[in-house]
Amino acid sequence: THDGDDVVVSAGRTGGATRELLADDPRLKKVLDAGAAADAKPGHDGYRPDRYTSELAVAILETRRPRFLFVSLGDTDEYGHGGDYGHYISALRADDRFLGEVAHIASSWERDGDTVMILATSDHGREAAFRDHGREHPESARTWFVAAGGAFAGGPRGKPALHKLSDIAPTIEVAIGADPRPETETGVAMTELFADPRGSQDHLASLGIW
Repeated sequence: THDGDDVVVSAGRTGGATRELLADDPRLKKVLDAGAAADAKPGHDGYRPDRYTSELAVAILETRRPRFLFVSLGDTDEYGHGGDYGHYISALRADDRFLGEVAHIASSWERDGDTVMILATSDHGREAAFRDHGREHPESARTWFVAAGGAFAGGPRGKPALHKLSDIAPTIEVAIGADPRPETETGVAMTELFADPRGSQDHLASLGIW
């Protein structure tokens, strides 16, 4: 967006300079307040547990129908660092159910004629011993990326190549028909994921990255 007033940010339990823009809706305010009052566990400080972030995201989709929604979930990482594999798996299953809800909403929008794309990824993997990640654990650099709908409908053309997380931004730009920035700045578009390598010029109803 070119207008910052159109961007609503709710980060953590009470963060986000424009989070109060959501409070004018009773449903959204209820979820915001519940998240703000929640215990930070499995995180700490201002962390908001995923159950509240997921509920807020679904409520936003159903009440605001945004053109773009970015959702970041962190319970798996918190449980991973704590060495709690059982709760790590439970958090993964909760994230999977959340994506199912998003896909269900997206299907209803597509029936209305909108083009919807859903992108899901992780910002890193985990070390072989599970708990940590980072430069000292090079195996944790391996992760995954899934894209569905819109320009990605029909599946990839051939075998996907190896990519970096920095390639996601130009991939989105191609997918929505925008002019990509110089490749030296943001990586390269994952064109093999497109049904049409030129991307999509269709109206983008919503796009989420997790």
